[in-house]
Amino acid sequence: MSEPDTHKSCLYLIWKNLFSLFKWTVGLGLIAGACLYLWLLIQHLQPTSLPAPGGAYPVGRTILHIIDQKRIETLAPEGEQAQRELMAFVWYPASSQEGELAAYLPEAWAKAMQKQNGLLAIFFQHYPSIQAHARENASLADPGAAGEGWPILILSAGYGLLPTDFTALAEDLASRGYVVAGVAPTYSAPAVVFPDGRVIEQSSQGSFPNFSTDNGKAADDRLVEVWARDILSTLDELARLNSDPNSLFYNRLELGHVGAFGHSFGGAASAEACLLDARILAGVDLDGTLYGKAAEQGVSQPFLIIRSQPFSAKLEDMLDKSFTATLGKGAKILIIQGMAHFNFTDMALLTAPALRWVGVLGEIDGGRGMKITADYLLAFFDQQLRGAASTLLDWPDPAYPEVTFPGQ
Repeated sequence: MSEPDTHKSCLYLIWKNLFSLFKWTVGLGLIAGACLYLWLLIQHLQPTSLPAPGGAYPVGRTILHIIDQKRIETLAPEGEQAQRELMAFVWYPASSQEGELAAYLPEAWAKAMQKQNGLLAIFFQHYPSIQAHARENASLADPGAAGEGWPILILSAGYGLLPTDFTALAEDLASRGYVVAGVAPTYSAPAVVFPDGRVIEQSSQGSFPNFSTDNGKAADDRLVEVWARDILSTLDELARLNSDPNSLFYNRLELGHVGAFGHSFGGAASAEACLLDARILAGVDLDGTLYGKAAEQGVSQPFLIIRSQPFSAKLEDMLDKSFTATLGKGAKILIIQGMAHFNFTDMALLTAPALRWVGVLGEIDGGRGMKITADYLLAFFDQQLRGAASTLLDWPDPAYPEVTFPGQ
């Protein structure tokens, strides 16, 4: 065989082997991809029950449709104008465990969120697979010896989330004698479904960070005020229902004992609501940064900041100084070691391992982190709204070694 023929034969063998290797690589990749997809699908559909609420009361849940006639909608797409319209999920102490279990997320809402998540839905728990504990429209328990009425907590979900993403916290607080109303901020939430079937998705005006109009901070300051006023609209609606003889809540709410708490941007909205309305006696920010007037003026009400473990000591020091300088002497700060930003949501309890892979969940066990958060929320609101003494917020407790107090 001549030298050119030998050269061609070598090239042929090389290309043949490379092509064979390529086929094997593609084949193995497809098999691995199929296995990964199958595993994610199993996790996606895996039935999961949220932790049982720790209080003495069964839990009920109802959904409110709120139209605030005093507010013009400012977050709708240009050309659309109406009164501000909201939906709120309300968890409360029920008189019994009778009745149908409430769907974690109502079917129409679940379909809307499935559409929003698209192909990424496989990375999250299938909504119908999640079992909570509240009974749909159960009878509200009589406060009886608990007082003249049930104290109220208004929950503001983090940006991009729904109130139902905090079901575990809401159910636990409701089981301990609180009415917890979680507001879905229309045009900012991924989707809000109204009783007539309308589905309202996020708008550019309702987005965060908002750089669509002018200076980003100014736009976000305006947005946090809208969210804060949503908290107040929800409180107004509960006050109206408390005086309505046909309402589930008729004469059962203690309107003089109101708190607000929220996650992330919702935590900032809670601080802003404290500044705007003295009816709110105490507030909590779960891992959020402050915006709006509250970030400049602070608030006079007792305020608790519960933070996840910071990325660095420098960031921790900066946040501590910022919060204490802004909110003043009435503010308390604690850090839960091992928590990341979304450990404050139900995501930490669901079958969503991909969330841990990408770092949105911390190393702490999801159930443990949720229990710590719930216990400190309860201690704070019991202290501020019910006058129940607690040392849990004063210094580290051996039962909660994960909790640290900056500066102590």
